[in-house]
Amino acid sequence: MKILSVLRFSFCLAAMLITQDTLAQITTQFLEPNVSITYDSTRFKPYKRDAFTFRVQGEQTEIKVMPGLPEKAPTIDNKKPTNLSELEDYYRNTIDKLKKNPSSFSLSGNPIIEYDRKFQKIGAFRGFSFVEEGKTDKKRYAQIYAGHLSANDYTSIYLRSFEQKPVAILYQILNEFLKGFKSYSAAELATHEADIQKKYTVVVSKAETIPASLQQRAKEYIALVRTKEPMQDKIKEVYISADGYAEVFSPNEKGEIYIATKSNKKGMIERTGRLIVISPIGKHISIPFSFQYEQQ
Repeated sequence: MKILSVLRFSFCLAAMLITQDTLAQITTQFLEPNVSITYDSTRFKPYKRDAFTFRVQGEQTEIKVMPGLPEKAPTIDNKKPTNLSELEDYYRNTIDKLKKNPSSFSLSGNPIIEYDRKFQKIGAFRGFSFVEEGKTDKKRYAQIYAGHLSANDYTSIYLRSFEQKPVAILYQILNEFLKGFKSYSAAELATHEADIQKKYTVVVSKAETIPASLQQRAKEYIALVRTKEPMQDKIKEVYISADGYAEVFSPNEKGEIYIATKSNKKGMIERTGRLIVISPIGKHISIPFSFQYEQQ
């Protein structure tokens, strides 16, 4: 009986772990100019109108990521921090100001009822929190400010939550989100972009059949845009430049991209375009190409 119980427990535990791993949807998003975030999209979701803000699914908690170059770091006594230790000094200084005059940190005028007495370590980030209390509803409004400083970047984070949760739980959420954070140097990004561009050769060929989405443009030149090499990244879209304007075409459900173009001129027409692919770090890479067709 004991052996059966152990086997049942082991099976249930394995099934639970497999289910959790299956349900997780890992996504990597690049945030200009120089950072990427790898996260579980069933847990965090980019805000539609602001790709730099992520919402915790099912909660009134959001995280705003503000990446930048190291020179964007905040000034401390007329001096910008150049390393993590100096950034920690900035947060010590900020918390000292918070201790002396908590109300000065409240943008809404609500009283601050709780705040960190020392800066917190959130992975490679440093930060602090405070909690406001609504004057009328008496609800908690928690905020966390954090920063990351390296030779590549200065990235600031702002978390705010209307959930009535302890700040410790919010730090856990932020730590979970920031585990997938990575910053890049300009040289690394240039190499990454060049590698993706060298990886593919764009081929444009006249379509054998006209897709339903372009039936109304059947009299134009309809073509299929693909790559000579097997596509290992995700295609986002294709831009076609024609007579002073650009048109965007998106892939269909099969991942194919059909384009349509026309000209007022007759004979051989040359067009230029850009195939946009999403690289493994979530960066949109532009692959330029050109093609010719005969306008009847």
